Amino acid sequence: MANRRSIGTTVAALIGAMVGAFFAWFLEVTGHPSWSVLLMIVCAIAPSIMLALYESYEHPATLVGWIRWRISPRIKILTALLLVGMTLFVLHLLNLNPRDYAYLPLLPAVILSAIFLGGGPALVAVVVSTIIADYVYALPEYSFAITEWEDAAGLAVFAIIGGFIAFNIQEIISPGE
Repeated sequence: MANRRSIGTTVAALIGAMVGAFFAWFLEVTGHPSWSVLLMIVCAIAPSIMLALYESYEHPATLVGWIRWRISPRIKILTALLLVGMTLFVLHLLNLNPRDYAYLPLLPAVILSAIFLGGGPALVAVVVSTIIADYVYALPEYSFAITEWEDAAGLAVFAIIGGFIAFNIQEIISPGE
């Protein structure tokens, strides 16, 4: 017989799946590329599944807790920088310009840093991603000057969303720290 917690986590996962399906339909109708549909589905479903898995174990954060509390802050920051570098490398391999998508393809490094490393390294990933995106992708390229208001708005939205994600994941995984 299912208890209330397992029913609640199942309902949360189903709600996340329905939101993801809605976003997939919306992006497909508006003509966005398939990778953005997949990214939107993952972003819609992942928090619900993560919360469901987190609540379903007696000691939920054994691996995540070990990584977050046993590794030195320097290594956490280096790992966050490595995640940013890997994200930029994948974008380069796929020939994607994050400027075309309001810099949101840079979010996986922030999300993974927040989950496994904590809020501080995730904020470092946000700041470094924003600086690199400004230098490499914003017009004029390879300059820190921002001449287009779309770039300024896109970078600001990315920084705000990245900070919001870092803070919220930190509060979900280890509240009060």
